[in-house]
Amino acid sequence: MFDTTDKVAPQVTPPTDVPTPVSEAPAPRIPLSSSPTSSVEERIAAVSEKQSGFPWKVIFLIFGVVVVIGAALLLSMRILGARTPVTPSSPVQQEVEEVVEVEEEEKVEEEEEEEEPVSRKDTDKDGLTDEEEAEYGTSSSAADTDSDGLFDPEEIRTWETDPLNPDTDGDGYLDGEEVDGGYNPNGEGLLREPPTESS
Repeated sequence: MFDTTDKVAPQVTPPTDVPTPVSEAPAPRIPLSSSPTSSVEERIAAVSEKQSGFPWKVIFLIFGVVVVIGAALLLSMRILGARTPVTPSSPVQQEVEEVVEVEEEEKVEEEEEEEEPVSRKDTDKDGLTDEEEAEYGTSSSAADTDSDGLFDPEEIRTWETDPLNPDTDGDGYLDGEEVDGGYNPNGEGLLREPPTESS
């Protein structure tokens, strides 16, 4: 059984200490030209002729990039600088806006016929406008003109005391002290209920 495989298998020689001689084949000879420098120069010239052309591809690539960036910049400036809404409004919304504009024009005409509106400026932030302060003779720069412990609008609207007199009833106590103690700042007696704005 092994006889047939031994015949077919390649025969390997056992290793020995003696080296086997290697037959060296002579190297193929390349014919040299008469001047080696001329062939190198010819090769350099051939390579430089292939690369000596103007680099149009690079220029076109750079030009294309500049054009794309410039177009993007112009488009973004146009979008960001636009003062119109980006999304168009619906026709119904435009009709409503036209009606509102007509109503606003009518209101403007009516306002022109009316007197000038009352100033709402309140310099001392006490609740009385500067015009009301001038009407009552109180200070528009102090919230409590008579320094009795009650703000000017409290004296006028709530307690009905004199905002220019710190002791309206003349009993020797400041109006604010009387209210804090539960006494009537307009006369004798105790306060049963603080007056309301309607009284």
